[in-house]
Amino acid sequence: MLSSDLRPRLLTPHRRSAKRVVLLTGPSGAGKSVTAETFAATRQSPTALLDQDLVRTFVKSGFARPDVEWGPEAERQWLLSRTICLDAVGRYLDEGFDCVIDVYAPGPDDLWRRPVRKRGARFDTVVLRPSFEIAVARNQTRSDHEPTDAAAHGRNYETFAGPAPVPGAVVIDNTSISVVEVVRSIEQLLNWS
Repeated sequence: MLSSDLRPRLLTPHRRSAKRVVLLTGPSGAGKSVTAETFAATRQSPTALLDQDLVRTFVKSGFARPDVEWGPEAERQWLLSRTICLDAVGRYLDEGFDCVIDVYAPGPDDLWRRPVRKRGARFDTVVLRPSFEIAVARNQTRSDHEPTDAAAHGRNYETFAGPAPVPGAVVIDNTSISVVEVVRSIEQLLNWS
């Protein structure tokens, strides 16, 4: 526990007015988590990483996996985890941090964009969309949770199909490029170094 006399010294030196938030999304196995981690860790400004999937797993008994079956309970838990992530993003923005949000199913963009913009921060969405075969292969090697079964994976991949799976988002085909190359692409496309 930090003593109250240490808190201001830890938080105030990094306060600044220009802040940014990027929401990184895509189907299971798209490489969101490793890309979000790498992107957040390599920023020049203080940057926090928020992983909505991790927040969702705070529920231990009665956990509903939206990648397997989307129903009322999965939606309720998803909305709760989004609210928790947005609350944390707000606190980080208030303290001058940029934020990277790793999220599987973002829902309507305004659910994320509006609260961030109210704080004067720039908000961007990036969709990672490798080929279906690559997404399936990556999903099978996951160590953070049980891989999505084939039928559910096909359904969740389809939600990111088409030229604009999330309106206004930057879409990156990361089928054959490294995580470092994806991070560089995000930097260039969003003009964020």
